[in-house]
Amino acid sequence: MRSIWQKNSAHHAHKLLNVKNKVKIENKLINLLIFIVLTKKPLVEESIISPFFNKIYQKSLPERK
Repeated sequence: MRSIWQKNSAHHAHKLLNVKNKVKIENKLINLLIFIVLTKKPLVEESIISPFFNKIYQKSLPERK
């Protein structure tokens, strides 16, 4: 019984670690995006951030009337 419990807890810990790493990467990308927006560099169009982030950025802007 104990070995099954150990396997499960190790697997769960590994999953949590993966989630933490993903969050770190996302935070870095968000910080990069904020930095570029604040410095108003035209990098948003170029491939460092890619069209995916371009879409997110455009969605976050208030719509013009």
